[in-house]
Amino acid sequence: MQVSQKCHLSTRPTGTPRVRPFTAPRSQPNVSRRVSVRAAEASQDITQLTYFALGGAAATFLTTFFVLPKLYDKNTDWNQMLVQLRGNGVPSVTPAEAAKRAGRSVLLDVRLPAKYEEWHGPKAVNVPLYLPIQKWDLPSIIRRAGFAAFGVYGTELNPGFAEGVAAVAGKGREVLVICETGGTIDAKPGNANGTQSRSLKAIWYLQQAGIRAVHVQGGYSEWLRQGLPLTYAGEDGDDDSDADGAVPAQQRQGFKLPMFSR
Repeated sequence: MQVSQKCHLSTRPTGTPRVRPFTAPRSQPNVSRRVSVRAAEASQDITQLTYFALGGAAATFLTTFFVLPKLYDKNTDWNQMLVQLRGNGVPSVTPAEAAKRAGRSVLLDVRLPAKYEEWHGPKAVNVPLYLPIQKWDLPSIIRRAGFAAFGVYGTELNPGFAEGVAAVAGKGREVLVICETGGTIDAKPGNANGTQSRSLKAIWYLQQAGIRAVHVQGGYSEWLRQGLPLTYAGEDGDDDSDADGAVPAQQRQGFKLPMFSR
């Protein structure tokens, strides 16, 4: 008896789907690890950009306030001025005494004209030590940008300062110099070089021109703290008015202590 070979054939019914053998899935990259790597790279980039920005800011500051000014005026070094101011002596008065003398003496406001026009001490006259930068050459443009980066109005030394003061003061008239902060030539603990200010620098230039000048201690910041009178924009008759008739800053509605700037 012969056995059919067909018994070894598959008996899978027709139309039944073929089952493929199981294959383990391929391992996928670790997503969280990739995110961590990219975050670390981004943090590194931000750190590098921060260092570049800080370096650029430092370079801009040094160029704007130290390097370029020396190209325009070699007599701007405060330490050299301080030695001569201490040697020559700087007489001083309080803001209250300056307010009383104004008129007989010249109360010289050395701030920018725009600051003076907003408000000033009664009978004060304005001959600014600094003026807005006038030129448009490359160094001047760099200085403008540098000042703007630090939120400061760009200025340069007024070349006609001493001549302007001489024209206002005439001969023999006392000149009382006031700015916003006053400064001091006196050494203090931790600060042997005093505190530079626009009024003290102005006095140095006036001494070089042979003009006797008196320093108003504390400047307008002390003037305001003492509640001394001010004349404001739009108020006429400043030179002929009595200082006692001006309005004290604290009594003026809406008055705010001004932001001081160079």
